[in-house]
Amino acid sequence: SANLLGNYPSQVTDTGAVTIAPVPNTGTLAVQYIATAAGTYKLTVVVDGVSTPITGTDVLVNAGPINAAQSTADGTGWFSAVAGAEATFFVTGRDVYGNTRNQDDSPTSKLQVLRGAGSVNEVVNVPSAVFTFDAATQLYTAKYTANVAGTLEMNVYFGGVDIAASPRVIVIAAGPSDALKSVLSGSGTAGTLVGRVGSMTLQAYDAFGNLKKTGGDAFRVTLVPAGSSDPSIADNGDGTYTIVYSPSVAGDATLAVKLFNAYVQQGCNFDTVPTSGCQITVKGADQMGAQVIAIDKTTYGSYAVPLSTRVVG
Repeated sequence: SANLLGNYPSQVTDTGAVTIAPVPNTGTLAVQYIATAAGTYKLTVVVDGVSTPITGTDVLVNAGPINAAQSTADGTGWFSAVAGAEATFFVTGRDVYGNTRNQDDSPTSKLQVLRGAGSVNEVVNVPSAVFTFDAATQLYTAKYTANVAGTLEMNVYFGGVDIAASPRVIVIAAGPSDALKSVLSGSGTAGTLVGRVGSMTLQAYDAFGNLKKTGGDAFRVTLVPAGSSDPSIADNGDGTYTIVYSPSVAGDATLAVKLFNAYVQQGCNFDTVPTSGCQITVKGADQMGAQVIAIDKTTYGSYAVPLSTRVVG
């Protein structure tokens, strides 16, 4: 059968695939063949144009030994992952002719994340993927979890040899933002002047301390006592948020930044008294060391000082 010879004439030729030779002193013929395509075939043996009793016998051709270079991987976890979330991909083991293997050949893996920026980088080892073989689908299900965001280099091996497209380089994105890990910065974390705008920057982090580089989080901000305008928060789209407020009353105030039911606490004087939030001080002009001049009580005289140092007004 031409099908039995497979589709790889460059490796197995028609003339070399089947040999028929007499077995000395037995009166029998030895038929040898090389199949390159796994599957079940019907054997047909004809002698002098007459079919023999073994015609119709099923011949099962199994895949050959595992060949890493022909083996492949696919699935979402082969292309991307999120820090802290289990990622899954699938591996197909194949022989040298590309036939799918139907038994467990025990693949292994190595995962490393490169995180940092510029000249400051750190290599972090990630626990190896766990492989489970399903004989019914002839697939390995591979699962791994990386808690570190960055660039992941992932090797998958059969017998210590990389499969096709290995090592694989993908991006591990930061997980969902976590209020307790996020950080506030800027002069507005301490306070401002009455009537002046105070501002601060919120940098979001996930639960594992990974820097967020995308926005879209539902942070909320409140100010007590309320200002002349409600505090606002603007999403910069890069993992940072700009918070501005304009208090109308001098004194102590509480600026609360929340994500769902959790408060952002790092980067400010956070306290739970009198209410949870960043404790800030709103100062009036007379509290900033400025002198308030009462015009009706001001007297003028002559001062012998250089003209360049005189204040006129």
